[in-house]
Amino acid sequence: MPNLSEKLLRWGRVVIGGPLGLLAWSISGFSAVAILIWGLSTVAIPLIMLKTASWGIWGFGVFRESRMRLKEAENAKLPPPPTEDNP
Repeated sequence: MPNLSEKLLRWGRVVIGGPLGLLAWSISGFSAVAILIWGLSTVAIPLIMLKTASWGIWGFGVFRESRMRLKEAENAKLPPPPTEDNP
């Protein structure tokens, strides 16, 4: 079952968006705290800007992580490059 846990970890990183996704989730959490502290009417416009930036960063992170996973899968399928010992 270690193979299953590795797959789940990799897919979890893709869903979260990797390090950029963690930044996006932090921004989103900060905006929720700002609403609790200052109220929605006070932070409405900055909230829209923060949420838009957060979703963009998260989307870019998910795209980047999924591309990295695809490259890893392609590299795993390729045979080793020929060497003098292994033509």
